[in-house]
Amino acid sequence: MTTELTLVDKITKEIGLPITDAEKIVASFSKVAKSVKEWEKKLSEFNKEQKEEITKEICQQARELRIEGKNIRIDADKKHKELKEYSLLTGRAIDGVKNLYKLKISEREDKLEKIEKHFEMVEQAKKDKLNAERELLLSKYVIDVSMYNYKEMTDEVFSNLIETVKKIWETEQEAIKQAELDRIAKEQAEKEEQERIRVENEKLKKEAEAREKELEKERAEQKKKLEAEQAKAKKEAEAREKELEKERAEQKKKLEAEQAKAKKEAEAREKLEAEIRAKKDEEERLRKEEELRLAKEKADKMEAEKQAQLAPDKDKLKLYAKALSEVEIPELQTEDAKNTLREASKLLNQVLLILRIK
Repeated sequence: MTTELTLVDKITKEIGLPITDAEKIVASFSKVAKSVKEWEKKLSEFNKEQKEEITKEICQQARELRIEGKNIRIDADKKHKELKEYSLLTGRAIDGVKNLYKLKISEREDKLEKIEKHFEMVEQAKKDKLNAERELLLSKYVIDVSMYNYKEMTDEVFSNLIETVKKIWETEQEAIKQAELDRIAKEQAEKEEQERIRVENEKLKKEAEAREKELEKERAEQKKKLEAEQAKAKKEAEAREKELEKERAEQKKKLEAEQAKAKKEAEAREKLEAEIRAKKDEEERLRKEEELRLAKEKADKMEAEKQAQLAPDKDKLKLYAKALSEVEIPELQTEDAKNTLREASKLLNQVLLILRIK
């Protein structure tokens, strides 16, 4: 974030863009900036680990860092091209107008400016030399020197800055060194612990093998004992099964005799009940037929008497009779219910005869 703020400040001061435009440009390169920062961190760690002798591994690391830096640079070029194309036409127009006037006065202006700013240029050369020396000195202790406005510092302030960052760098180096010592000590402790665990596991393994032999002996004895008990239990079960089979045969024979007797008695009862029901149904049928005959005679007589009186309601009675005749007859299971339904149907037929006015 500090680098981005510094770039925004630099663009607004040196180029003169509004701060919002400067922030948009810097934000467009945020992904590249993040990649550069991570790459510089890796490069710094690579430089710290350098030894006097260059090995194949170091060469491979250098190659990987170079390729990673190249890819970041290509990404920056792509973003630059993308942004430049956006403003290319505007830039060309502005350049054309500017160059028209610049060609007329640039050469003379440069000469006059050199004379005018002779002493300023001498002073600036001194500043540039000082800034280069400061940048070189500061880069020994920090990765990104642009984090500090060292160009505008007095000698005393810069000296204090160098002293501070140097102490921080030395503290970091000491911490790195101590971390390496701690890592070595930790690895040694882990090796000793692993050896202790290996010896302990070997001991436990031997004890487990001894226990396993004892258990194997016990299992063999238990198996032998169990097989004897199972053989005994099998013989007893076979004897009990024979006894049960004999009992089941006797019970089956007895049950079949009882069932045959019960079946014969049931058939006799059903035959007697059927004869009684048939006689009762015949008597009931004759009675109903007589009632129906009498009812029909009565209905015929009443029909003649009501014919004149019910003439206005004749259609209503026919509709009522039709509705009664269309009532769904239920399906019944018991014989008593069926008899009741037959009686009701006969009475309903009488009602329908009365209601139908011819």
